[in-house]
Amino acid sequence: MHHEDVLFFTHFIFEKEPRVIELISNKFPYLFLDEFQDTNPLQTWIIKKISDQATVIGVIGDPAQSIFKFAGANRKDFIDFTLPKIVNFKKSQNYRSSKKIIDFLKQLRSDIEQIPEKDTIDGEQVVMLVGKENNAIKYINNLGENDFSVLCRWNKDVNDINNKFKTTKRENLIDLLYIEDSDKKRPRFIHSLIKAYDLNKSGEYKESILELKKHLIGINLYGIEKRKILIEMLNYIKDNHESPIVDIYNYLQCFLKKHSVSFTGLRKTKGDYKEIHKTKFIDLIPFLAKESKFKNKIKTIHQAKGDEYNFVLLCLFDKTDKNGKTTKKIETILKNYIFDSKKNITLDSEVGEETRLIYVACSRAKKKLFINVPTLSESDQLKVENLGVFVDRESAGLCTL
Repeated sequence: MHHEDVLFFTHFIFEKEPRVIELISNKFPYLFLDEFQDTNPLQTWIIKKISDQATVIGVIGDPAQSIFKFAGANRKDFIDFTLPKIVNFKKSQNYRSSKKIIDFLKQLRSDIEQIPEKDTIDGEQVVMLVGKENNAIKYINNLGENDFSVLCRWNKDVNDINNKFKTTKRENLIDLLYIEDSDKKRPRFIHSLIKAYDLNKSGEYKESILELKKHLIGINLYGIEKRKILIEMLNYIKDNHESPIVDIYNYLQCFLKKHSVSFTGLRKTKGDYKEIHKTKFIDLIPFLAKESKFKNKIKTIHQAKGDEYNFVLLCLFDKTDKNGKTTKKIETILKNYIFDSKKNITLDSEVGEETRLIYVACSRAKKKLFINVPTLSESDQLKVENLGVFVDRESAGLCTL
């Protein structure tokens, strides 16, 4: 059942059996809803119905951060929202960003004052990096701040950037696992063991556990017991990574049988081991298809909603259609969504939605905000500098990791 189905059936039940609303109100005498600017009309209707029964409703939101129009959200639902005896408050404090970032955010909207907290640091100027996005990302990475995020408008941009940082050295030993083994599930399990070991070694402990966990089947254990078993498996692999694959595989069979745990791809064999299974476990690591080292840091603006990071890099590109044809140049994007932001951010059109997306991306930054553009004309540079932004045409040049 999808979220939309839940809303539909809620509406159906409320209309069919109004007493259900009373029961919900009795159960929840107070409701507080965050991010209310992202509600759709049906959600608003449900909230008002519950309010009619005496539940005290509190909502908080920011119309300048309404970015889910494609999902039915309408910023006017928040702006026009009213209930009997409603009391309105306006929060002007910005508890997240440095003073320099707040100064820039004020250039994007004028409906609130945005007052920094008294202990807020001045911070550094917002920087516009002119050049290729992969060089800009390398530059940010070399600054030594681990808590950073790279934000893009479209999923396509996220995938394109990740592909630029991906290494593909998987054509040898790991391929042989799949080619030589008649048991199709076993090489997938061994492959996951290799991935989990590599993730763990890189300090991505949660991801290494999740890599193994996806193979658990038919297990009736509490979460902490599952985790304990998975950690013991990882510890064994770490201590025996010089052993042949077949030895590690056989040990894990016995270990998991003792705990009455089943894994897909880990089963009793019939002596059908191949030469590849005699290879040292550690020798397969170089042949992993490495994901982009920045994979978890590169995301769409929608995915970053509600998050915050010390450093944020917003990557802006020419907009292209599915055939690669440019439909909107970077000059137009800068004009509509940054230079004319104060005027456009309140619009209910596509321009308004896209302007709010830029604002949401920039407001994720706590200490430093960088904006990357592929090119910047001299006239646009003057406009950018008038917003208090420092233009850097060198740092997004060739950078090494």
